[in-house]
Amino acid sequence: MKQRFFLLLAFLYTTTQAIAQSPSMRMQGNLPAIISVAGQIVDGNTKKGIPFATVSIINIRDNKVITGDVADEKGYFKINELKPGRVKMLYSFIGYVSLTSDTIFLNPSQPEIVLGVIKLYSATKQIAQATVQAERGMLQMAIDKKVFNVEKNILSTGGTANDVLQTIPSVTLDIDGNLSLRGSGNVTVLIDGRISTLTGTDRNAVLEQIPSSAIESVELITNPSAKYDPDGTSGIINIVLKKNKQVSLNGSVNTSVTSGNGRYNLGYNLNFKNKKWNISTGYNLRVNQINSRTLNIRTNFNTDTTFNDQLGYNHNDNKNHVIRLGVDRYINSRSTIGFTSTFSSSKKIANGVSENANYNVIHQQTDALSRLNNSTENNINLDLGVNYRKTFLKPKKELTADVSYSKNTTDANTIYGTTSTINNSHLYQDAINDGVVNLAAIKVDYTNPINEKSKVETGFKVSYRSNDADYKVSDNATGDTILNTNQSNHFIYKEFIKAAYANYSRTIGQWGVQVGLRAEHAQIETDQRTAGIKNNKPYLSFFPSVYFARKMSMDQEIQLNYSRRINRPQVNNLNPFTDFSDPRNLRTGNPNLKPEYVDAYELSYIKYWKRNTLTSTIYLRQTNDQIQRFRIVDTTGVSTVTFQNLSFSRNYGFEFIAVTELMKFWTLTTNLNLFRNEIAVSNTSGELKTGSNGSIKVMSSTKLPKLFDVQFSGNYTSPGVTAQGEFKEMYSFDIGLKKDLFKSKAIISANLSDIFNTRSMRFDTYGLNYFQYTKHKRDTQLLTFSLIYKFGKADFQKNKRSGREEGSQGGMDDMNF
Repeated sequence: MKQRFFLLLAFLYTTTQAIAQSPSMRMQGNLPAIISVAGQIVDGNTKKGIPFATVSIINIRDNKVITGDVADEKGYFKINELKPGRVKMLYSFIGYVSLTSDTIFLNPSQPEIVLGVIKLYSATKQIAQATVQAERGMLQMAIDKKVFNVEKNILSTGGTANDVLQTIPSVTLDIDGNLSLRGSGNVTVLIDGRISTLTGTDRNAVLEQIPSSAIESVELITNPSAKYDPDGTSGIINIVLKKNKQVSLNGSVNTSVTSGNGRYNLGYNLNFKNKKWNISTGYNLRVNQINSRTLNIRTNFNTDTTFNDQLGYNHNDNKNHVIRLGVDRYINSRSTIGFTSTFSSSKKIANGVSENANYNVIHQQTDALSRLNNSTENNINLDLGVNYRKTFLKPKKELTADVSYSKNTTDANTIYGTTSTINNSHLYQDAINDGVVNLAAIKVDYTNPINEKSKVETGFKVSYRSNDADYKVSDNATGDTILNTNQSNHFIYKEFIKAAYANYSRTIGQWGVQVGLRAEHAQIETDQRTAGIKNNKPYLSFFPSVYFARKMSMDQEIQLNYSRRINRPQVNNLNPFTDFSDPRNLRTGNPNLKPEYVDAYELSYIKYWKRNTLTSTIYLRQTNDQIQRFRIVDTTGVSTVTFQNLSFSRNYGFEFIAVTELMKFWTLTTNLNLFRNEIAVSNTSGELKTGSNGSIKVMSSTKLPKLFDVQFSGNYTSPGVTAQGEFKEMYSFDIGLKKDLFKSKAIISANLSDIFNTRSMRFDTYGLNYFQYTKHKRDTQLLTFSLIYKFGKADFQKNKRSGREEGSQGGMDDMNF
């Protein structure tokens, strides 16, 4: 009897254990793997998808990872072929707090489980039931771009878009604000993904109008796919402006003061959002002064050696107003229509003087010219846009449409005065420069997943651009004003582009593949009305792109891609008119310039650790018909700059970006770029000019508890080569401090740019009969104090257990399908 009793107990025990553990045990059994789990991982503050976030499925019996996946560039994931059982989900990404779900029962009766939106937060601590959110990580990676979150950037506080870009890895600005990306200046700049007359005229002047407080992030797209416009041989910089993402009424006011007389900034942002509307508006006033000095020393090797020294001073007073309005109407859970508008006006008063001295071979002065120029320039810019977005029941199926229009008008008046101290002669001139730029575009994009592992993207774009510049010069030598037809110029440029593209993407095991093709027909018309010269250049171009990505493990990936791009000649470079505003240094365009075409290749490796991120890239760009600036000096010592196409240039190198959390309060971002240039000096000689170049940019961010935050950055660009010379090294250091007050409702900050006042441009230019040294310096050592005050109610509530908003039911509505 005892033996039977113990056998019965053993039977009941093993049966009970089997029943209790059967769901987990089935994970290891022979039941069919037919269950799938899907969802989207988003930033809890911005509501944007987190690219390449990690999803792990954990067996609740032994807490071991059964399988997992990496989300796509929009944060979506889907894990297939799961067996029934009880599991937990672990969501994680570098810079965010990991989230573990409650137990989920994988049931064969529900083969497709949609988890909805899962929110991750960068750091969370609860004080008296209030949730405080810390900032996102500075760098986020996507398959086709790098996203730099700049909201917490101290060094650019109180500054402009140019100050923000100065802190971004891979981006270099010279002291005049000229952009380059990985050492190449052919960059396309977008604002919220759109071309604007803001970035199509004087890009530097316009970026100076955008306050840093209005910028949320900067996207670097170094090798864009066929979906993007192909303009910009070195890539695309997309400036993303802030938008309201919380259901509330909130806003901020900001002000800053910069050292030197007449430098200050004032602005506000106001946002309102509910279930049907999202309305945001903002205003910014910026008053700024710019002082610059330029030195040119030229030796002319003609029949006799002569020398020319030129020293120029310029002082600019600028006042800019920018007003923004955005309205989104949520038609239903899957359709949104939006309207955006930006109005800006600026006034620039410039005063300059240029002193020229000529010397003979024994350094005796033979002539001296003094050139004064006083100008007033008014600019008005209007940007309008309407956008529509529709999602479908089918996951990731999406239709978007954009219509945009921009107009820029310029009214400038300049007075020139030229005096020769040797001949005691005087000449006064009035120059009136009226310009109008129009830009209109219609764009439609459609994404349709074929199945869980492949999708098709297609779309088209039609754009029109016109530039009408009328420049009139009048002489006033004897007191009478006479139109100077030799120096007056009326130039009209028109551009009409029709484009269509298609991309196909597929996942094969651990490999991701995307191939695309963009076809584009461009019609370019130029009309130099003063000289009666017309040009009409139609051309058809094809732009293929290929991407390969391999997930080597959950925390590392390798990417290989290729794309073809174009750089069209700038409007002023096509104008055959000769600019006489500086009589010793003339400039003329070339109406026969052809566009540049570039073939770009990249091989990248990305590695994530718990506290570190490493991105390393080997790249190659070959540019055919490269446009280069050429200087010619005549026998009188007068130089003329013009433009021509070279046969090709080649640029290849290595880039390294590392984000390292040295301690919990100290993060270091390092960017190293080493490359080599090969430039064809002429189309006929076959001579190559080669040179190595490099840059390093380091930013240190330190959070001192209960005190303040500190940022320090250092930038260095090594010497390099051009087709007609070399440029010297350039380096600078910046520092900034920030303090949060009143539970982060108020922020005060101070930053000092160019601590040691070392930023300047220096370069040598030479030709068959001359050698010239140039140095250019602006006010770069500036101290800025800023104050930002935030008001309104912020909605940070969330379901702590699931990561969803309170009241969320999950399912397709949460995923915006």
